[in-house]
Amino acid sequence: MKRLRIFTCLGVMFLLSGCTALLWGGNKVAEPKTERHIQIQDSVTGVFRYKNLAVSVVQGSKKTTVNVPSEGVAFVGEKYIYILTRGADELLSLNKLATQIPLISGREENTLKFRINKSSGSDSVLQFSDALPVEVNESSRMLSTEELKTIQHAGFRSDGVRYVRDVYITGVIIPKVSLNYTFDKTESLGRTYSVQFYSLESGTDFHPVNLATNIVVTPLALTADIVFFPISLSLLQLINGPSPFGH
Repeated sequence: MKRLRIFTCLGVMFLLSGCTALLWGGNKVAEPKTERHIQIQDSVTGVFRYKNLAVSVVQGSKKTTVNVPSEGVAFVGEKYIYILTRGADELLSLNKLATQIPLISGREENTLKFRINKSSGSDSVLQFSDALPVEVNESSRMLSTEELKTIQHAGFRSDGVRYVRDVYITGVIIPKVSLNYTFDKTESLGRTYSVQFYSLESGTDFHPVNLATNIVVTPLALTADIVFFPISLSLLQLINGPSPFGH
């Protein structure tokens, strides 16, 4: 009888340990963290709007059109030009809102970070995308009822502490040295911002495509002229990282 009790206890312990193993095996406690690898770094100093723009890449005798909006927003760096293919309208809308409501963008002081999209093999230029965090730099209790309605209408949602939203940005990276055009009508951002482009692949697995290819900027139509004009993007002048509320 005593032996039976011992075997029963051992059996129960075995079953429990087996269940525990299954439980931990099916629910991993710690997933491996994804590491970011910085592939490109630049300093951005200016921004401009444009109209009637067409961009193409010349590789030998082959000419490939780069898919960019005919009018939109671009940033000027020391090494590259960054043409936005998505998110420009939202930035301009939030820029207008920033004249009424205190907004702040970015997670790190004076730094923008974007992910480089993995090349599909047919890409003629590097493309990037990421979410730019924007938040109201004021506690909700300090905002009027009308201001709360305005920011909610603009897509901001409360995270329990402050009102926040993300602006999804995509664009193309064009080396300045490969351009046959001078971008001189730009508006200063007020200070220099560090911009970093990262991949989730290591340097040995990541291969930037066509960073030094010949890129041609031309009018959209034969009778059109490319029009550049500076804009004041005050929203990005506020890239300073989240700040504690002192109210």
